[in-house]
Amino acid sequence: SAVSGSAADLTERLATVAASGSPAGFIVIPQWSGHDGFARTLADLGTPVVPVNARAAGGPAPGVTADQAGGITQLVGHLAGLGHERIGYLAGPAGHNDADARLEAFYRAAAALGLRVPAPWVHRVPFTIAGGETGLRTLLGAAAAADTPRPTAILAADDYVAAGALRHAASLGLAIPADLSIVGFDDVDVARATVPALTTVRQPLWDLGYAAAEQVLKLLDGHCPDPVALPGDLVVRDSSATLPDSRR
Repeated sequence: SAVSGSAADLTERLATVAASGSPAGFIVIPQWSGHDGFARTLADLGTPVVPVNARAAGGPAPGVTADQAGGITQLVGHLAGLGHERIGYLAGPAGHNDADARLEAFYRAAAALGLRVPAPWVHRVPFTIAGGETGLRTLLGAAAAADTPRPTAILAADDYVAAGALRHAASLGLAIPADLSIVGFDDVDVARATVPALTTVRQPLWDLGYAAAEQVLKLLDGHCPDPVALPGDLVVRDSSATLPDSRR
């Protein structure tokens, strides 16, 4: 079941539930780095627990993750392949597991392709449409203030942020993708509802849940399953396009 609250509250409440002996195991999604403690608390109580997209997953302990780095690498490669060398990034909030992993992956992918990423081209925003609007406004303003060319493409840390960036671009009279390519991440419903529809990476959400449930069952049988990382799929739609030679 879904629970919310501070990390300390979650730890106490889940420990109480675990001690009651009612659940056989837990699948937890510790989105914020400060929440990882309750997964450790449950494990210390002997209750099978499988974290999903936790920063600590990927070691010898059980855990299931989406390949965040692989998805971001696909998006950066897609944009670079279209001729974009100036790629801005609207990152999610600091301390959020997915946001931090994706930001690190963005810097690595850009460096691997020899792409320069000035500081004004990267901004952290909430995972919301409003965050995307404000983020693109701030990014473009910071680039202008620093006398830095504006990016020709924007990679947003999730589809809601990308949708907000699309909205702000439209308010400026920018044509997407002719004037600015914008891509998202996750492939949630909003990615297909925007105009133009978003290029994005589809996260394997159903497969993540299935794999996590399998790991809980293996733990109940006394086995220690290996961690699992599942790849996402690049979904190319209409919000990204080849950069004309005149703008490179």
